[in-house]
Amino acid sequence: MKTTINIEGKEFTIEQLKELINKNEDKLEKVFNFNKTTEEQFNKKWEGFEEHEKYGALERLIVNFYNKGEKPNWENTDQHKYYPYFIMDKVDFRYFTYDCYFTDSRVSSRLAYLREEDMLEAVELYLDIYKKSRL
Repeated sequence: MKTTINIEGKEFTIEQLKELINKNEDKLEKVFNFNKTTEEQFNKKWEGFEEHEKYGALERLIVNFYNKGEKPNWENTDQHKYYPYFIMDKVDFRYFTYDCYFTDSRVSSRLAYLREEDMLEAVELYLDIYKKSRL
């Protein structure tokens, strides 16, 4: 019998957690590479800034990576744009839902994903970054 750990109502084995951590680290390195920087360069650039400013910038790099550098076109009514919403209370910070926009938005273009699947994966992998960008 494998030991499992319950995280936010989901059961994970140690192997699954290790795989998720490795996937996250590999993907984050790809985010930096796509944006023509390294984690070290990024951290140096944002040294001395508030944590939420640094992680807000990292969030924009993540969205840019998933959108493959394409900016949402707000004049294109056939192009969907996705943005995650979170719940933050005394107990927890967690993904809540998302909005899908066509021609208007309540968020910056730099924060809107062009594919629902990408947005959901990014939220799963980088929830901690989203949290730090909002504190």
